[in-house]
Amino acid sequence: MYKTALLLTVLILLLSGVATADMTRDSVQYYLRQGGLAFTQNDYGKAILNFKEALKFDSTNLDALKTLGVIYAEMGRTGPAMEYLGQALQIDSTDASIYNSLAVTYLARRDTLQAIQYYNKAIALDSTKGNFAANLALLYFSREDYGRTINILQPILPHDTANKRIHYLLGRSYLGLKRFVDSEPYLQKAADLDDKNAEYVFYLGVVKDFLGKSIAAESSFKQALFLNKDYFDAWQRLGVLYIKTDRPSDALPAFERAVALRPDDINAHVALGATYLLNDMADKADEILAWLKRRDPEAAEKMVRLGQKK
Repeated sequence: MYKTALLLTVLILLLSGVATADMTRDSVQYYLRQGGLAFTQNDYGKAILNFKEALKFDSTNLDALKTLGVIYAEMGRTGPAMEYLGQALQIDSTDASIYNSLAVTYLARRDTLQAIQYYNKAIALDSTKGNFAANLALLYFSREDYGRTINILQPILPHDTANKRIHYLLGRSYLGLKRFVDSEPYLQKAADLDDKNAEYVFYLGVVKDFLGKSIAAESSFKQALFLNKDYFDAWQRLGVLYIKTDRPSDALPAFERAVALRPDDINAHVALGATYLLNDMADKADEILAWLKRRDPEAAEKMVRLGQKK
């Protein structure tokens, strides 16, 4: 959750920059490197011990202080995280990454106002780091404040054109505003930058579907499912696309898979039951209908309406 570009940058420094330095056991470099290695192995306890040992040799070592703050935040221990990040800030108040880490820590404490202030400080100090802006934008995006998300990210994009998170959040924001033509190029770019990300590929399919590009949408949904065979939303959207393009027999396995993944989902059962009706599978449709009547009579009526042939 919290392994941001900041942390990766710190770890690259620890794992490579000190490789040629004094590597005796009684040195700050040794413990920095050992701490970095432990963290890459998700051994937080060992990482913490090593970074604290590094601080015994140099109590003002900025890398150790920042990384300890990040590790504690990753563990959900916001008190120690803020303590170490605060010490780091006293040493270098111009380091944008510290403000970004503090923002994430405050957000973990559900102190949104403080988080926003620190995100803005990070961006003001270094507007070239797209992930700082993306972190702030994500906060607004999660609130469905798509306009503010766009306003935060658009000025940053020219400085970080290869940042997939920025392209994705811009694409999703325009999608949320139903500005599908504006959304498509950003989601396309995000998927191009990371074609192994099922979520990016799926939402590219969603916007293409809205734009009436059924063949391209089908391809994207299938690619998302290739990357994640248990992607419920992709199975649902693929099934709906098949229904819209008069392919109810193709829709059937998609909706069956969706129900298998979420056996208590009302909408999945509605779609499957209606598709059974469209495929003249009355017995199976009746089973779904009876299930829905017990749980949501209005959904049962919806199933029957959707299953009526035109």
